[in-house]
Amino acid sequence: KKFAHIGAQAIDWELSRMGINPPSHSTINRIIKSHDLITRKSKYQKKGTPYPKLPVWFPNTLHQVDFWGPRYIKGDGRAYSFNVMDVYTRRVLNHPARNKSKEEALKGLIKAWELLGPPDFIQLDNAMTFRGSPRYPRLFGLVIKWCLQNGIQPIFIPLSEPWRNGYIEKFHDSLEKKFFRQITFTDYQHYCCELKYFNEYHNQNYRYSPLGGLTPNEVYQKDRLSYEYTEDHQLPTDSVLSEGYIHLIRLIRSNLKLNIFGEEFDVPKELEYEYVVATICLRDHMIRVYDSQRTSLYTLPYRIPIK
Repeated sequence: KKFAHIGAQAIDWELSRMGINPPSHSTINRIIKSHDLITRKSKYQKKGTPYPKLPVWFPNTLHQVDFWGPRYIKGDGRAYSFNVMDVYTRRVLNHPARNKSKEEALKGLIKAWELLGPPDFIQLDNAMTFRGSPRYPRLFGLVIKWCLQNGIQPIFIPLSEPWRNGYIEKFHDSLEKKFFRQITFTDYQHYCCELKYFNEYHNQNYRYSPLGGLTPNEVYQKDRLSYEYTEDHQLPTDSVLSEGYIHLIRLIRSNLKLNIFGEEFDVPKELEYEYVVATICLRDHMIRVYDSQRTSLYTLPYRIPIK
């Protein structure tokens, strides 16, 4: 009973540590089940805290992005996929990579720009690959610079809440079950070729019930804006960032701190356990804080270094 809640593998380790020769895992599981000691997780209950959401009315309003992996190719090491999904159409871009570097993320964003078109907003988690070095939080990383220099506004989801990128997270599940587990890859080059094919097949053939049974490409053809994109993207430079907006969604906890890329700012008591949107305004060197309904609350000074 003392160890029933931790599972067969952990019980095996605990018994070995106590000098007892443990039975097989199947025997341990059978004993736990026969004594009705299985601990079942309670169903997740939404807490009802209002969360700020961006309305998505057209293709390329919002892209969600994230790395998937690592997955291991027998005899040829690890492999990742940098994935970009247009929330409105569910069209995706899969960029194969050997690592989760900022350079690979940038390559994936450029390929997504060319295939899907430039978005208004890109939603990311708070990995250093995307936000930059925690040592110099106001200098920003390669991905943020690319977004700002191309007129794209990055949105960073709350810390430790990956489900806020739910569309791309659900796609990762499909990538695991319908791609990686279905193919025996001979090497990394084979993985890259099959990933490209899966990318094309998904956009052309997958049918989503929220899209009325249409495929991502069908939705894009039906609802895309009438004009064509002609502007080329710009690569990040070391020039001073003087324009643009960076949005961070944060849950204010009992310490009443607003976390901006590792820096903490005090917030009023009435915002405890509420979500806020903190928008870094580069031109004004300030942070504008909004509530979940996008009502402006107050501003904070936020000086952006020249270099």
